[in-house]
Amino acid sequence: MSKLIIEWSIDGVRFLNADASGRVSQLGVWTTFEHHDTSFTPRETGEKLKSWVAQSGLNAGQATLVLPRESVVIRQLQLPQAPEDEIPDLVRFQSAVKSSLPIDDLALDYLPMSDAATGTGLSVVTTSIDRKRLHRINQILTVAGFDVTAVTTTPLTIGQFVKKFGGASLGVSQPEIVVFQRDSLIEISIFDGGSLAFSHSVVLPETNRLKPLESGLTRSIVALHQTHPDVDIKRCYLTGFGNDKAVRELLESKFRGNVTDVALPDSLSGNNKISGFESLIGAVLPVDNENLKLDLLHPRKRVEKPDRRKLYWSVGGAAAVLLLMLTYGIFLSKKGTLEASIEALEVSITDVENKLKAGESQIDAFGKIDGWSQTQLNPVNAWNQLRSNMPDTGRLYLTELRLQPINEEDSVARFTGVGFARHRDDVDDLYFELAENGFQVTPHAPTPTSRDPDYPIRFELDIHQLHQQLDSPKKPKAIADDAETAAKNRT
Repeated sequence: MSKLIIEWSIDGVRFLNADASGRVSQLGVWTTFEHHDTSFTPRETGEKLKSWVAQSGLNAGQATLVLPRESVVIRQLQLPQAPEDEIPDLVRFQSAVKSSLPIDDLALDYLPMSDAATGTGLSVVTTSIDRKRLHRINQILTVAGFDVTAVTTTPLTIGQFVKKFGGASLGVSQPEIVVFQRDSLIEISIFDGGSLAFSHSVVLPETNRLKPLESGLTRSIVALHQTHPDVDIKRCYLTGFGNDKAVRELLESKFRGNVTDVALPDSLSGNNKISGFESLIGAVLPVDNENLKLDLLHPRKRVEKPDRRKLYWSVGGAAAVLLLMLTYGIFLSKKGTLEASIEALEVSITDVENKLKAGESQIDAFGKIDGWSQTQLNPVNAWNQLRSNMPDTGRLYLTELRLQPINEEDSVARFTGVGFARHRDDVDDLYFELAENGFQVTPHAPTPTSRDPDYPIRFELDIHQLHQQLDSPKKPKAIADDAETAAKNRT
């Protein structure tokens, strides 16, 4: 599908019809300076343009307007970190500070710069033009029969041209410079990180004509180094009027032979002389990078989040009413069910109470018997169970031992006492032996004592005898006469 592109240049107005591949079907130039003459009204200029279009056989209709670099102001702005939806407001605020015109008098859009191009955070490149001037251009084209649907600039369209037909990456891998020449007018653009980083235009004079180009190249490279220090531009793309050998030699000396000429293939030109129309051809090519899309007619704006409070209140109110009705229905159903259950339970409780009253005396007697049997303890069995796990007196002996019957969930008796041991390890072994055989041991730290020099370690015994230990006691160990053995050990 063919697209119509219009470029509002200084030396005239250029028109081109081409498809998305760059194949040209129509082109023409209205060579005049009257389109800049404000002494004519937009209608007068538009009627003249309309007459020329009819004589040239060009097709009118929807079109994209391309503004040359010298017609717009391009600035790079450093912004504070902010959410993406707040960036358009920040751009307008910063632009208002730097512009000599009120912000409302500007048609302004911006291009985000990638982190690779800035290295310091959030940066954008703004493009602006006097809104009244853009409105006048649009009025003239409307009178001539054209419907402008988008407005972009030549640095971006030329970039798309060299990307399509010259293999440029537009700075994705490393910074690249693009030079577009149309007679004495030259545009210099630097792309870095897939974004437009800088753009400048110069006019070559009649004498000493390369000096402005040298200054422009130096200025562009210095501007790049301010945001991307210590980086080199190793690739230059030259397009447009290609017969200026002096310009090409200067670029060759600057970029050491890494200059690539970019032109439209003959198969796409349609036997038209497209030199100087490269900026228009680039405008029909598809753009796959959001950082290279700009439209002064429909600039990026803050996306206003819709106020959904009324909707939320309405939906919430309806949901609340529905929930209330559902809850009330459930309540009535549950209430009826519960009332029937309560009535049935009351009948059952009355029946059980009658039965319990009839057997209260027997239950009371059985409870007393069970309580008495639970608290009974055979001290002999309890002592034998403890003795079966005690070592001989050659290692330790007890001087105090108390037995306390208890009636707990898992214990039937508690032994407490005081003893003396030869070594601290003997006490630890005793605790371990008792714990291994099912006693619940409460360990206490042994302390040195001088009461018995042969048994210098004093310890306390605090253990609980469990139910199962009393039910199946171990066979007691054969122990010698305690007094006799103790006497021998002391000697």
